[in-house]
Amino acid sequence: MARFHGWLRKQLESDSLVALRDYDHIMQQKNNLGTRMWWNMLLGNWLRNWKVPPNPHDHLHKYLTPEQLTEVYKLPRSSKAQVDLVISYIDTDKAIDDGLRKQAYELFERSPPPESPSLLKSA
Repeated sequence: MARFHGWLRKQLESDSLVALRDYDHIMQQKNNLGTRMWWNMLLGNWLRNWKVPPNPHDHLHKYLTPEQLTEVYKLPRSSKAQVDLVISYIDTDKAIDDGLRKQAYELFERSPPPESPSLLKSA
């Protein structure tokens, strides 16, 4: 058993394990960069080139559980707190940076208010 523990200690202290951790970190950074580029491309296009960008509220059910949706809609619609909660649920790898978060705020702010059922009935 002592022989195994000696070997294990050597492996845990070895440079190869440090290199593996560095590799994992670099790969995560690469994936996060790809995620940021993808969302910057989409949000930038929607916010700058579309007269009316897609309504994010119409798509939340595709990415959030019913329980998460309940929590999201307890907050004021399109508020920063609501957007931050949505991001916390979706961005599990912590890829979102401040610039992308600001674009998400803008997308939610530009979303139309919910349609009132009473207005639909009178039409």
